[in-house]
Amino acid sequence: MKATDDPESAVQRSAAQTLRRIARIDAIWERDLVCLLRSAQMIARSRTLLDRPVPASGRPAGPERSP
Repeated sequence: MKATDDPESAVQRSAAQTLRRIARIDAIWERDLVCLLRSAQMIARSRTLLDRPVPASGRPAGPERSP
């Protein structure tokens, strides 16, 4: 705290700094959550593909084709 500052403005600066830190942490969490959701979607798609039977042709059956 500067010697010329009143305690109220010091508290306001501290609160503003805390809010900026919270906003940064929130952005990091949001980015990480998006990455986790994309990974979960990729895993779910992979499991779906792995669960499909492979026909004699060796090509996996797509939704438009049945085995």
